[in-house]
Amino acid sequence: MTCRRLPLAVVLMLALMVLWPAGLSAGQIEVLPYPQVTAPYGIRDIITGADMAGLVVRAAYGGWSEAPDFILTLTWAATGPTSGAASYTLPGFDSPGFFLSLDGETSRGLAWQYRSMYLTPLLSIELDGTFAGVYFDRSSPNPGTPGSGPGADITFRFAVENVMSLVTYENAVAVGANPPQGDLYARVVMRFEEWPWGGLSPQDFSFTQDTDHGVVPEPASGLLVCGGLVGFRAWRKRRQ
Repeated sequence: MTCRRLPLAVVLMLALMVLWPAGLSAGQIEVLPYPQVTAPYGIRDIITGADMAGLVVRAAYGGWSEAPDFILTLTWAATGPTSGAASYTLPGFDSPGFFLSLDGETSRGLAWQYRSMYLTPLLSIELDGTFAGVYFDRSSPNPGTPGSGPGADITFRFAVENVMSLVTYENAVAVGANPPQGDLYARVVMRFEEWPWGGLSPQDFSFTQDTDHGVVPEPASGLLVCGGLVGFRAWRKRRQ
């Protein structure tokens, strides 16, 4: 992985960012529903940053060539009772080079927080919840997926106004044998471009993205059933 020096014009722009008002950006959205993903036991709507353990996060950096300079692949982990993050710290550094975090409920506006020490522009961030059972909830068409509350299309807050983003929702989520309802997706890819440079210049930003979770069967119920069967067999043996 490499970190390149930025031109003087970029350095001056970064120095002026603190004087510029932050801007909200909705970005362009596209949908690629296939291949579909199945949540066999239903959907849980209210989750926090701590509930997204196992979410895969990929961040691509570059900007001066067609191919990324490097790609980070990280796994989300709980960092507190209601918080979680995906982070990477370079050897010999105290602060993370990449840090994406969320504290509290994922449905809060601008709850996702991105920070980075890399001087290389950010090309894209991909969030893949396929194997973690984490699903991204768009604005719900009526009636939407049962168990999923009203979602919202992604919204960003950047330090500058001239950021273009393309957001792709992929892998539509079906519940059981029912077809997808068009609101839940297992992957979301955010691509950035800031004129006149490729990618997003080094800066912190936040974004809104409601997230749901697939219902997981209670393991304790299985233990109770097994314990009941063992007890019943012991009772019959004593009777005999």
